[in-house]
Amino acid sequence: MIKVADYPALKMLLWYYHAPEIKEEHAFYYYERDLAKWFDKHEISETEMKLINELIACYGNGVSLF
Repeated sequence: MIKVADYPALKMLLWYYHAPEIKEEHAFYYYERDLAKWFDKHEISETEMKLINELIACYGNGVSLF
């Protein structure tokens, strides 16, 4: 589980999501669906990019749309 509050871009993407945590595969889905629409890579912290890359490796077969 991922703590939504620990990742500012994820928190912004999930503005309507009120649970404190989200499953990894669900976070991957929202990152893939919306991240490139609303953020540039340079706006994402190193910590959050590390999480995104880990999710891509695990759930996206190493391929990212971001």
